[in-house]
Amino acid sequence: KNDGLQDQDVLYKLDGLLGEPTILLDPNPLSEDGTIALMQQSYSEDGSLLAYSLAESGSDWQEIFVLNTDSGKTSKESLKWCKFPGIAWVKDNNGFFYNRLTEPQYVWDDNTDLLSQIFWHKLGTFQSDDTLIYQNPDDPGLRYFPLATEDKKYLLLYTSRGTDRRNGILYRAMDGNEEFKTLVQDGEAKFWYLGNQGCIFYFLSDLNAPLGRVIAVDVDNPDRRNWKEIISEGEDTLAEVALWGNHFVVVTFHHAYNQILIYNLEGSFLKEISLPTMGTVALLEGHQDDHDIFFSFESFLYPRTIFLYDLETGTLTPIQPPILDFNTADYQTVQVFYQSQDGTRVPMFLTHNK
Repeated sequence: KNDGLQDQDVLYKLDGLLGEPTILLDPNPLSEDGTIALMQQSYSEDGSLLAYSLAESGSDWQEIFVLNTDSGKTSKESLKWCKFPGIAWVKDNNGFFYNRLTEPQYVWDDNTDLLSQIFWHKLGTFQSDDTLIYQNPDDPGLRYFPLATEDKKYLLLYTSRGTDRRNGILYRAMDGNEEFKTLVQDGEAKFWYLGNQGCIFYFLSDLNAPLGRVIAVDVDNPDRRNWKEIISEGEDTLAEVALWGNHFVVVTFHHAYNQILIYNLEGSFLKEISLPTMGTVALLEGHQDDHDIFFSFESFLYPRTIFLYDLETGTLTPIQPPILDFNTADYQTVQVFYQSQDGTRVPMFLTHNK
């Protein structure tokens, strides 16, 4: 949250969803000019540990620290030379995998020749003791980002090149030392991991589907002839998809506003979540075996609000809603369409006093 005058947002925690917020991490006192920002956050499976990164003065360079969420104390260890770090905890919470670059000679260089590396970090140890897990000296322009499957059985590596949305996927068993296998080559299409049921991995991809589709891949039989389409490409763009509560939670982009659709694991449409009005959605948190999911919603008349949705009961509940000093019921937003000279119907929103 931010009181409106703070340079940086403050991270809070709640003792239960109805509890009062207490400060967990406030980056504002960390610098006199307020330019140190909280960036990445990755929690251990039981939530007792938070690996987070800080960036100073808008730099892409980030430094990773570990905080105990019960005591609120940050350990002395720090991990440097990270840019856009991914952090993948293991099941017993004794450490995590993360990505970093080779140490630069000068931090202000463009650093295009720095090598992306994946390391294993054991809690309570120095960065110099970390174990190198993967690197590719033959292609220093490729960046690698680790991700752990929710069952902690597999370690995935995303590959990316610059801002290209077309990524690659490497994988191996989490507790093994074998070589990473290539599931998808970098540069062909977007493949965003959604979750897995054992060896069946689900991805949101734009391969042969510019608006997006959901596919299933058996990593034990990864030949493309065995890939299965779960949710086909439709008329609306698939903006976000998550595998939560053993359902696919799908955010579509429909006439310039978002809808949330629920599908089962076989790809059959079940229902649409009823939102307060036309607006923008961001999926926030959920788990594959938990029917509670969290997302944010905002619109022209509706400030950003976190909602809890129960997939079993269909109950939608706002969490810590913002307090407004005006009555939104006095106003309304309607959507109209205007036909351009080439015949395209352009969606427009009109917000006004009723």
